[in-house]
Formats: sequence, structure tokens, C-alpha cells
Amino acid sequence: MDKKNIYKTTVTMLIFSTIFNGVFTGFTSIQDIIAKKAFNALDWQLMVLTMIWPVTNFLAIWWGKILEQSRSKAKFFWLVAIFGRLLLLLAYFVTSMNIYLLLYGTIAFFNGILSPASNSIYQSNLPNNRSKIFGYTMSIASVVSMIFAWLSGRFLDSSEANLKAIFIYVAVAGFISTAILSYIKIEECGVVYQKKMRKRDIFVTPLQRAFQLLRTNKPYAHFQRDFTLYGFGILSLAPVIPIFLVDYLQLNYTQSFISKGILAQMGFFILAPILGRLHDRFHPFKFASYSFGAIALFPLLLIITGQFASSPFMLTLTYITFAVNGFAMAGVNMSWNMSSIHFAGNEDASMYQSLHVTITGIRGLLAPILGIVAKNVVGIYGAFFMSFCFFAIATIYSYKDYRAYTSGRLV
Repeated sequence: MDKKNIYKTTVTMLIFSTIFNGVFTGFTSIQDIIAKKAFNALDWQLMVLTMIWPVTNFLAIWWGKILEQSRSKAKFFWLVAIFGRLLLLLAYFVTSMNIYLLLYGTIAFFNGILSPASNSIYQSNLPNNRSKIFGYTMSIASVVSMIFAWLSGRFLDSSEANLKAIFIYVAVAGFISTAILSYIKIEECGVVYQKKMRKRDIFVTPLQRAFQLLRTNKPYAHFQRDFTLYGFGILSLAPVIPIFLVDYLQLNYTQSFISKGILAQMGFFILAPILGRLHDRFHPFKFASYSFGAIALFPLLLIITGQFASSPFMLTLTYITFAVNGFAMAGVNMSWNMSSIHFAGNEDASMYQSLHVTITGIRGLLAPILGIVAKNVVGIYGAFFMSFCFFAIATIYSYKDYRAYTSGRLV
């Protein structure tokens, strides 16, 4: 198959995968509301729920090292499809929040493979306009996600018993989306693969490789620092937002899902293709600084919305706040998923993205705890302001890194 056909086939299969994946991502965007309302989750359970995905990502560098040595990624996609998606079928029988946390932890563990493995497809099969293509897939996923969130809200407001059917739909759609990726043949493109490691080195070697990347690729190390600052801001918000929407604003399922599952996805639908083109043209530092600056508006708008909790304008303000969040997060998501390829150069991007995901796990262990502690010590609005400070610092550092890189001081 020639390169043109490989490109077209890859894009087509990515689009089909994205359509089904939109259901799964739509579910992950609203599951904290489900936990709070359907399972009556306590503060600490919401904190653990928001920690699970990033914390299990800590293991990504080990996945990444294995991927870096493997020329066949299909078996890894099947691992995700079965244990990271289809396993959600067991949620049909779950009635306890604690049991759900165990199930979701297992699912999240295997999903740590998906991002680095997917990056290999983009790096090898899409040498040109890869961020643009990723932008289109983000846009498609957001449409499916918004439809799913709307229907889920209506179903659950009519009867919470419909939650079991929702779990089935999400599990099957997630399985199909990842299974499709396993059939994409990854082409050779001059990527340098690492030598096989000895079994006794399986724990140490990935750590050594991770530290080597951070030590030898200084721009990449600075990028990780900037994203860590942003990550503390967004992950400290994660367990606090469902408490804010359900307890403070008293929103029902449909209103909550419109906020978190529809309006928060609207920016992906509208901006993702445009942002993909911009990401292909801009340096990752510059792109990230704009994205972090935009997301800094979100916690400030949450504070303003809270002051109108008993006002007839409250719901409108809530929707505006989450729409702004959606537009800003479209840029952040693009940067999060595609920037590692830029820093990898001719090396296999799997390890770069795996380290990127692993560092998400480190901040995911601390930031949600920080958010709940801040909420209990200085109040929910103090937690929002703390998040704003993290975003502001990340914006400043990213812009300074861009200036240093373009002037040759950061190499």
C-alpha cells in the first residue's frame, strides 16, 4: 500500500474509532455527577474517583518502555479494549460506590496504554498535518459526547434505573472504538526503536529512560514542568466541581450534564479543527501559554457564578462558565495529546507520551487531595482561587519558555 493510501486508510479508521470513543469520553466527563447523585458519593470518594485515572497513569512509563521496543501495537489496543473498556459491563451489577471505585481503577489502569500507543499511529502513519487530523477527531468525539450526555441526563432524570443500560452502552462502544485501532497497520518511518531489555531490568530501565529524557531534552523537561503546574490547577478542581454543582447550585442530572457533558465539550466541536492547524504551526510552548491563559478564566467564573446561586440568572451563568471551560480545554487537550511528538523528533514518541502521562499520575496523586483540603479549610471559593493561581503561573512559565526557546537560551 502506498503512502497516500496508508494516510487515507489511517484517517478513516481513526474517525470510525472516534465516533464510538465519543460515547466513552462522554461518560467519563459526567461520571462524577453520577457518583454524587446516584451513588451518594462522599467527599473522599469523589476525591478518590478523580484521582484514579491520573494516578494509574503513573505506570505509563513502563507501558511506554514496552511500546518503545515493540513494532506491533495491536495487542496493546486489545488489552485496552477488553480490560479498559468492556470490563465496564460489570458496573451493571454495582450498587456500592466503593465497589465502583475498584472497578474503575482496573479500567483506568489499562487505559494508561492508549495514549502512547495512539501516538505511534499519528507519528508513523500521519507525517503531515497530524494535529489537524487529531483536531477533527476531537471535534467528532465532542459531538457524540454531547449527544450522549444530553440523552443520559434525560434518561436519568426520568429514572435512575436507566443507569445500568448506560453502563452497557458505554462499555460496548468503548470496546469497539479501541478494537478498531488494533487493525491500523503502523508503518515504518525512520523511528528509532530501543533495544530489548532484560527481564530483571523491567522495573529499573523505564525509570532510567524517563530520567534520561528529562535530563537530555531540556525543552521537553520544561514543558513537563509547565504542564504540571496546569495539572495541579485542573485536578484540584476535579473533586470540587460535582460538589459545587449538586450541593451549592442544586442542579439536576440534565442541567449538570448540559454543563459538564455538553457545554464543556462545545469548544472541542467548534475549535478543535482550527486548533489542530494552529498547533501544527505554533511551537508547543506558545500554544500551551495561550491555552493555560484561557483556562485561568474558568475558576474565576465559578466564583462569580456561586455569588448568584439563588438568582434566576444562576443557570445561565453556569452554562456560560462551562462553555468558556470547553473552549479553553480544547486547546489544552490538543497540547496534551500532540506536543510530545514534537519533542520526540525522530525517536519513538511512545516513551515521550508515556512519561507525559506518568507525570499526570504524580500530580493526580496530590492535586485532588489539595482541592478537597482547600475546600474544607478555606472554602470552595478559596479552592477555586487556588486553581486560578496555578493556571496563571503555568501561563507565565510557558510564555517565558517560548521566549527562551526562540532566542536559543533553551536547547
